[in-house]
Amino acid sequence: SSDYFLNTVALLTTNLGLDLVEGLMFLAIVRANTLHVTLDPTLAATFSGLDEIPPDALRRSVSVYALARELRLPYETARRHGRKLLDKGLCERASERGLVTPSHVHARDDFKASVENYGRITQAFVNSLAQAGLVLT
Repeated sequence: SSDYFLNTVALLTTNLGLDLVEGLMFLAIVRANTLHVTLDPTLAATFSGLDEIPPDALRRSVSVYALARELRLPYETARRHGRKLLDKGLCERASERGLVTPSHVHARDDFKASVENYGRITQAFVNSLAQAGLVLT
């Protein structure tokens, strides 16, 4: 599991040019924006592929305060790293109080490459669990 975590961190920092906290913030924003999509079986099936990107109209913004609480970061740290993501064009301010990662970011080649690499990392992790005698059902 340590290899899986470190490989995931390396993927964020290398492919998207983020530091560790920026990477965690980015993932938390993406998750918050589309959690309701992944929890709805119909929407999840509709947007299950790499090229089936949920449109911006389906994304829900998340406040920096909510991100700070979820990641257990000081608010100022979360705000500063959120600003870095805004400056890098990886998220936008959807409202006065919320951040969203727009669909055009998910359509970028570097983002798609990261998702594909993440799939390979995840498959390698599942394979290592199977070799250790743990089978996921």
